[in-house]
Amino acid sequence: PADPPRELREGISLRSLRPVVVPRPLHFWLPVVVLALAGAAAALLLPPSYLAYALLAIEPDSLDEESPVAPVALTAEQQLPKIGEIVGERTLLEKLNQEFSLYPEAGGRLDEKRLRELRERIRTASAGPSTFTVGFEDRAATRAARIAGRVADLLVETHRAEREGRARETAGFIESQLGTLRTAISEQEREIESYKRRWFVELPEQVPTAFGQ
Repeated sequence: PADPPRELREGISLRSLRPVVVPRPLHFWLPVVVLALAGAAAALLLPPSYLAYALLAIEPDSLDEESPVAPVALTAEQQLPKIGEIVGERTLLEKLNQEFSLYPEAGGRLDEKRLRELRERIRTASAGPSTFTVGFEDRAATRAARIAGRVADLLVETHRAEREGRARETAGFIESQLGTLRTAISEQEREIESYKRRWFVELPEQVPTAFGQ
């Protein structure tokens, strides 16, 4: 068999590529020029995208209630997954759509595609041990700021509702325990009274003394 060309034996270099590029410059540069023009046209024709943020603080009583040892304070970084779940809920996203007409053609209920798009436009990030940001991306800077603020408001409202719900559950549990304790005490008191009635004459205060006889 014939030996391979010297270029293949020595490896391809820029010098070896030059005879391929130079005789046919149009074939090489045309796709590059087309892509560059397409990118420039997209940058000019598409409206700019704005990202607005709202800053929130973690409340001191935000605790890890599932800690096996004792409740511990959670940092903003540790709470980001939970925050992401809240701002990605269907109820919250559909409320944003209704208030700001993000998808007016969709009506009240969004399909999975639009829900995914909205979730991608919402950004959360830690801004310190006890602070984090909630952002929203939109083509209009003013609307991006308004929606970011509204997402922050809804997040606070959801957190407050969860806290109030936990408080009601705790109060109900304590009341239930107190009711059980009251019932147990009442039962013990009835047993004591029953015991006294059965052995009434044998109690010391009821035994007649010799002087009394």
